[in-house]
Amino acid sequence: MNPMLQLHGAKQVSLYPPGLRDLVTDISREVLRHQPMNLCSFISNYLGTQLKVRESAKEALAAYKMIEERALLIVHLRKMGLGLEEAMEAATSIQAAYRGYASRRYISNKIRKELLKALNLDEDIADQMATKIQSAYRGYVSRKHFATQIKHDLRHLFGIDEETAHRMATRIQAAYRGYVTRKSNMDEAIAEQMATRIQTAFREYLSRKYFSMQCRHDLIKFFGIDEATADVMATRIQVAYRIYAEKKRLLRGEIPLETGDLTPPP
Repeated sequence: MNPMLQLHGAKQVSLYPPGLRDLVTDISREVLRHQPMNLCSFISNYLGTQLKVRESAKEALAAYKMIEERALLIVHLRKMGLGLEEAMEAATSIQAAYRGYASRRYISNKIRKELLKALNLDEDIADQMATKIQSAYRGYVSRKHFATQIKHDLRHLFGIDEETAHRMATRIQAAYRGYVTRKSNMDEAIAEQMATRIQTAFREYLSRKYFSMQCRHDLIKFFGIDEATADVMATRIQVAYRIYAEKKRLLRGEIPLETGDLTPPP
């Protein structure tokens, strides 16, 4: 018995590829229909035509799938409230951004390789250096944003303009640099005491400033006056108090009589 038949359960095994039987049937039918004089040429032309039909069918199927996907995309865009033109503009912007990112990525990788080669660095060491630089830059950006926010809050709290705030910041920075310079030449315990006193004085100043602003707001609200009238009244009260203080110093003999200004307030 045939061992191939035993292997496949005594069933007939087809030794030709699938579809060949149908192809031979189609060729036989066309040959009988047309009765060609040159059989080989006719079969060759027939098979070429069938190949073209198959390729055209593949292209038609691909076009159909593309049209179907585009139709589904248009339906999805309409559900999102977008038109086709807006979607095309968004796609163009995204593609341009991605191309720019890919170009920058390629350039950065190229520069990285050139730097590693020029500095003779290892990949691990370069990664560690890049991580430290990125961390330092993020810290700088965070401190910059925090400082800007604090500057804005202080301007809003004290009611000062940009130029005055800049001058105050410059003076504070100069005072701090001087403090750091002096701190390097003085005893640490004395420096700690001075820092504590300065911080206490500054906190007291902020408290008094906040309390005075709150009292000013309450008085303006109580007497029903505007800001300009309140400033004029405050100026007159300050002038009167200065004259009173100078009179007391004159009576005690702390300053000569000719230097005292006893002009009444306007």
